[in-house]
Amino acid sequence: MDTVAAAGGWMCDRVLGGWLVRVIVTGPSDVLALHVLGVQAITFTQYLQSHPEQPTALALDSAALDDDRVLENAYGALTHDTELTVWGEIACAGVEDHPEPVMYRPSKAAAMFKAHALALIEHAESAVDQTERFRSCGLSYPPHGADLIPAPLH
Repeated sequence: MDTVAAAGGWMCDRVLGGWLVRVIVTGPSDVLALHVLGVQAITFTQYLQSHPEQPTALALDSAALDDDRVLENAYGALTHDTELTVWGEIACAGVEDHPEPVMYRPSKAAAMFKAHALALIEHAESAVDQTERFRSCGLSYPPHGADLIPAPLH
């Protein structure tokens, strides 16, 4: 599951910080790895039924933008002061606030949980790089300050 490799530490730290973190799964996947991180796995239909209001933050794999419903929600996030964070290659044509490159360094606890989650899905090669890189706009700031920091383009 690319989600765990790309954003597992960040999601785990947000869970540890009191956030409700849900991952929308689009097909059969190993949700056990998400549960190790403290994250709930739901379908897009479940998300729409259980969370009709705009979330505080929306994070997604750029590949998910191929689904028109997800793309519509992503554009909605930009107009409702919602943090939008994307990993993977992103084309932002027509989006006024282009997501800026940011990075995240997971806490030691989150890094350990991420390593265990990656081992469950046999994706151990990603465990070496502990810096997670995204593109984000409309950042939500936890009470202790920003968790995503500006990153140089690479």
